[in-house]
Amino acid sequence: MGKNAGRHAGRSRPGAAAGRAGAYSRTLHLEDGDPHPGWSFEEIQTELLQLGDRWKNMRGLMRADLGVSPGPAAADA
Repeated sequence: MGKNAGRHAGRSRPGAAAGRAGAYSRTLHLEDGDPHPGWSFEEIQTELLQLGDRWKNMRGLMRADLGVSPGPAAADA
């Protein structure tokens, strides 16, 4: 068991968690030397980058729906 095993207590196993929470959990397990099967650092990084892109798109859609300007995050896209 890794040095930070307490951080994982009561958390769902792979496949049950989704989005950023799932990526965060997989990152903690990777750090502890107990990675989720099939999740390397590169795969977790790719997932987080894809989630960031999805968030920017969703934010833009919500702002457009509200009729407000895209804001500073749109310039980064």
